[in-house]
Amino acid sequence: MLTQLELASRYLQTLGKKYMASYIHAQMNTLANIDAGKDYVLCTYYIPSELVNLFDIEYVYIERIVGLAAGLGLLKDVGKSLLPDGTCSYQKAFVYLIEIGLLAKPRAILALDYPCNDSMELCRFIHKKYGIPIYDVSLENLENDLENVEEALASFAKMGRGKREVVELSNYAGEIKKKIDDTRIKYPGVISSDDCLKMFTIENCFGTKTAVDTLKEMLVYAEGRKAPVNAGDRLRIFWMGLIPLNNNSILSKAEKSCGCLFVFEEMWMFTPYFISPSDFYKDLAEKIRHSLFYDIKTRVRRITDICAKTKTGLVIEFLQSNCSFLPKASHSIQEHFSRGGIPYERMSCDVVSGAFQLQTLVDTIRAHLGDEK
Repeated sequence: MLTQLELASRYLQTLGKKYMASYIHAQMNTLANIDAGKDYVLCTYYIPSELVNLFDIEYVYIERIVGLAAGLGLLKDVGKSLLPDGTCSYQKAFVYLIEIGLLAKPRAILALDYPCNDSMELCRFIHKKYGIPIYDVSLENLENDLENVEEALASFAKMGRGKREVVELSNYAGEIKKKIDDTRIKYPGVISSDDCLKMFTIENCFGTKTAVDTLKEMLVYAEGRKAPVNAGDRLRIFWMGLIPLNNNSILSKAEKSCGCLFVFEEMWMFTPYFISPSDFYKDLAEKIRHSLFYDIKTRVRRITDICAKTKTGLVIEFLQSNCSFLPKASHSIQEHFSRGGIPYERMSCDVVSGAFQLQTLVDTIRAHLGDEK
């Protein structure tokens, strides 16, 4: 995997996408350290990276490592996973990576019971099968549980950065992210939606220099493309959900085929929540409560706001098969857009190991363009 990541990073450099190359290279360094024997903790998605970054230990988020492995074509036999049928394939893929020896077992597990039930099932499974300690964080007791996680990490990991440094890095990354978002909304197309969907897990790097440097490079790239990009009268599309990981340039391909433009993505809508050293755990708890999937009304309002600003003419929601939480809200979301007069389409597949044809997406878009070619 390390060699393939190195080659991918070099290739992205040749394309002028230093931000993606930096992001891939940082993940390669993490995996190289783990491969060399350094401990890591497994984190579910909304465990705050700022907390783990207080310690000199590596950390792995399920969605990030599975996305990397799928993009490299390393998940051919995920169906043979030890987890039950019907479990989200992200979780199946993570166990598969451990079982085939591509990823070492974690030193500990940090598990937040939000928003994905299957990720909690994965954590319980790893805890029981391998005897790995698990530290739970609940929505009902966020601040106290996050403090307890720090105490747990301190019992086996050395301290790294201080709270002030981690907070400054996180807040700085948040400031840059906001500038990127403002630029993308004002100049649709300056950053491809495919790139943002490959990199949305940069959220799990906040509190590091990696996040700051990567987002800086992304902003420079966006600023340099303002003038050449012309959205014109093309159909503008907002993308909800994920993309097939084994065809992770599908949106760019659809743009070339249909002449449409994907303007923004739900998974990139993580809003930085600025934190302070003095209220570290209170602020981290509020950051979780302000995350996109915490409240459906807030989620829909924020999406609608971006749709208005970008003059979106179509919303496409792409659901992960066997997802334990996103499909539950899909009907309400469809009703909302219907009332607002925004065309909405729903698609799905197993984004980790399933197949989804580009032509299906193209045909759906062309139906809204009135293109019968």
